[in-house]
Amino acid sequence: MPFNVALRHSARVFCLLLVACPARFFASTVPKDGPTLLREADRLADLYNWADAAPLYADAEKFLSAAGDSRGALVARLGRMRGSMETYSLPALSDEFAALLKLTPVQNDPELKLRCLMAKGDVDGEINARLATSEWNQVLEIAHAKNDRRLESRCNGELAILAFIQGQVQDASRNVRTSFRQATLSASSSVQRRMSCNFAFASAPDW
Repeated sequence: MPFNVALRHSARVFCLLLVACPARFFASTVPKDGPTLLREADRLADLYNWADAAPLYADAEKFLSAAGDSRGALVARLGRMRGSMETYSLPALSDEFAALLKLTPVQNDPELKLRCLMAKGDVDGEINARLATSEWNQVLEIAHAKNDRRLESRCNGELAILAFIQGQVQDASRNVRTSFRQATLSASSSVQRRMSCNFAFASAPDW
């Protein structure tokens, strides 16, 4: 394995372990009902601990579907799909999110649309940086409209990584500074940790 690939892989594994260990300790205490499972899955996803969030989303989707909560089940489905990135075909996953984005219930529901855009942006960030940049810019517009500094910070961080991937070093540097400043103002340690991990991963030298 080339050294730069190994270095990037090690950085990603370290960051995942940083958030995964506490979550695994408490995972068995989550009550088995749809809304509670969904809240816990969202909490873990917010920490970027998708390994533990994904099975909770899957369980929540089953419970919510059985209870007739179609909207809640769709929220859980989006999370389950996003959590499958490590094991699923990324182009196929991107296509599935694109199809969901066209659905009327998603277009007419700001939260569903936002979740779908963010999940698709994450997927496309691995395979199509230009498309992902467009999606995260759409999320950034929503964050501006909501005056959501925490989401703005996340968007700028993601856009920094995508700019770096595309060789736009100055844009990447500017977005990183903006992201950390906004994360500090919104007291979002999870965003700071996420951006630190991503920037370390993306900027590993190609030796």
